[in-house]
Amino acid sequence: TPAQEGKQPAEPWLGSPSATPRKKVGRAKKEKSGTVRGLQKGLRSVSSAVALPDEVQDEVKAIAHEEQLAQYMAEVGVPKKNLDKVLDSYPQLKHLSVIQNLRPTIKFLTQEVGVAPQMVRKVIVSFPQVLGLSVDDKLRPTVRYLMDEVGLPLDRLNKTIVTRPQILGCNVDRNLRPKLELLVEMAGIERQQLYLVISRAPHVLGYSPSNIARFLIFLRHEIGIERERVAKLLTTSPQLLGLSMENNIRPKIRFLEEEVGISREAMGQVIGSFPNILG
Repeated sequence: TPAQEGKQPAEPWLGSPSATPRKKVGRAKKEKSGTVRGLQKGLRSVSSAVALPDEVQDEVKAIAHEEQLAQYMAEVGVPKKNLDKVLDSYPQLKHLSVIQNLRPTIKFLTQEVGVAPQMVRKVIVSFPQVLGLSVDDKLRPTVRYLMDEVGLPLDRLNKTIVTRPQILGCNVDRNLRPKLELLVEMAGIERQQLYLVISRAPHVLGYSPSNIARFLIFLRHEIGIERERVAKLLTTSPQLLGLSMENNIRPKIRFLEEEVGISREAMGQVIGSFPNILG
């Protein structure tokens, strides 16, 4: 019956019933879903009675899809004001299916990765492209790599993804693994400690391998910090990998040499003992 069709199972992120009366929430959802179904039903009825031009039918279908998209995004915490910004940065979202693309992705993030429902909006606004990534071909393999090979526990993984959701868009073999191998081979960080680097500074995975390599070469060979100290330095302060060599690191080294009087020979030991000098 029409009344039964209007009922939808409540999603876990719809908010607390104490904040909005249950009847009002239910009525609002019925009205919104009724609008979408009304457009679709109207299109079918008119199409069967009148031979509408293809472009008109396409326009009506597009309007119905936009209504459905806006309704679902509002349900997961992305209101109209945020949705407009999301569409500006990721216009392809308009062509994604709520049922085939959006719902499976949100379900994966909340149920398998453990992203808190109230944080879904932050993930989508920061990296809307995640909604277009395949759960089976892209998202799940990346998460499995971070958990199984890198050792990132689930409670740190979901926080890391909320902080840096772009990680989910990285290719494991061409992007993530080469960067982490550099930290193991050049910096001497133990593999079982890599999760600390990522959880403390998720944006490290956004740096290019060449920039990471140049920074490590600078620490090891120009400043002379021992490999063991470099490993400890980057495990405790991985954000140092993001510092600019020309605008930050080198000027500070010159200041320590010329103004403070620290010799180049002692520089490695000083920075290895007090890494915050660089930050």
